[in-house]
Amino acid sequence: MVTGEPTATRLRPRHGLLVLLCTSMPACMLQLDNNIVSVSLPAIGRSFDASFAGIEWVITAYLLSFASFLLPAGTLADRFGRKEVLITGLSIFSLASLACAAAPDLTTLIVARAVQGAGGAMMISGSLAALSHAFQGPARARAFAFWGTVIGAGMAAGPSLAAWLPSGWAGNGRSVSIHPLVRR
Repeated sequence: MVTGEPTATRLRPRHGLLVLLCTSMPACMLQLDNNIVSVSLPAIGRSFDASFAGIEWVITAYLLSFASFLLPAGTLADRFGRKEVLITGLSIFSLASLACAAAPDLTTLIVARAVQGAGGAMMISGSLAALSHAFQGPARARAFAFWGTVIGAGMAAGPSLAAWLPSGWAGNGRSVSIHPLVRR
């Protein structure tokens, strides 16, 4: 700890590690989800017998929602608290993921992906605000480097998980959809 730092921003080492993990893991989840969905689009299209335009909306709905809610989510984090927005976003994203898994048709999947985008925007805004508030000076740079590294790991692991997860679920030899979020 730097002696010139205000007392309110000093973190015990264990608390700093918890802040890093609690802000980095949701961001990693977003990257995993996005890469898994992107790699799995052909299988999703086959599962729902969807047109190319319909499959494009699986990604577009998420991106439009995410981009639209990113700045308002930052305002919500300022007004109601970083932690609260992060937890709310994580809850919304997780529930929307369950809705994706249970989607009986393409329209339901697209709506659930749009809700995921809103939750994802809250998760990113809350986690960045929490990191920025919890760390100062060189510690902040290290915290953002760790955060970025975890996101990069999520990006790298996504395509592999897109291929591996369904085969792990189908250990009994039965065929399953390649997309882990879509049941068919």
